Amino acid sequence: MKFRKIQELWSTYGITSIPDLFLYGILFGGLCFGVSYYRTRTERIGSSEHGNVVSVGKDYREKLGILQSELSEIPLDMTIKIGGATSAAQLMVALSQNHDNITNTDAKGTLEGVKDLLAGNIQISFASKEIEHPDLDSYPIERVPIVFFVKKDTPINNISSNDLKQIYQDGFGSLNSHPVIAIYRSEVSGTQKRVEEYLGFKPRGEEVPDSMVMVVRRVFERDGIGFNNAYQVANQGSIKILTMDGQEWINGGYINNRYPLFGTLYVVTKKNSGVGVQELVSWLRSDIGRQFVIKSLMGR
Repeated sequence: MKFRKIQELWSTYGITSIPDLFLYGILFGGLCFGVSYYRTRTERIGSSEHGNVVSVGKDYREKLGILQSELSEIPLDMTIKIGGATSAAQLMVALSQNHDNITNTDAKGTLEGVKDLLAGNIQISFASKEIEHPDLDSYPIERVPIVFFVKKDTPINNISSNDLKQIYQDGFGSLNSHPVIAIYRSEVSGTQKRVEEYLGFKPRGEEVPDSMVMVVRRVFERDGIGFNNAYQVANQGSIKILTMDGQEWINGGYINNRYPLFGTLYVVTKKNSGVGVQELVSWLRSDIGRQFVIKSLMGR
């Protein structure tokens, strides 16, 4: 009786025999696989319960073009000069390249950017830390993982928080019996300030100018360990990003919220800044603006 009802149900969908059922099963399975494959090949960027999504698929150029078009259409009533954190250097270049009224004055570091903002040399400064000043407003844009890295052939993949603190307290140390030099950044760096907060002290070792390129170069030359925001160094082939306490900064294309060290990228303006400045700040903090920020920081 039950089998007869099942046969009637099959007939409703044009299935008249076991081979038909087998064929429909193959077609349905293929459809599910195709949908799954398409989803993994397209771009995922934004936010989710797991954290921000940063993986990039084959349609990156098309998506970036849409974001660039959105930026170019922001009605700015003035020329806006931008500067600040070296962590935002690629973002500043992307902004100036995609809007006629945005001028990049170069990335000199978080603190130098604040000085230029107060002096009236720029209208927007990017900062790797929150700026507390009676004449300025700081707006968070994006949460950014701060990663530690070594030369690619260094025989270690993970570092514990305790070992990390010991190396930066002494200025040198050993990773899996491999000697390393602690490399840190100048005090104008907002990323440096965030790392100092995490360590609980000012690190020792070798100081380099506030530049991602200089940090990577010194790590390579001195067989050292250094740090930077993850987006900037994710595609550097000469280095190896270490997991911290067994946690990777990214997991399956999503930011890993269990990763132990994050900073925040801020956009800083003078209080009561012009309409054009506020228009750009609002766009940067919108969902589509944040997508543009992440893509630009990754330099792809």
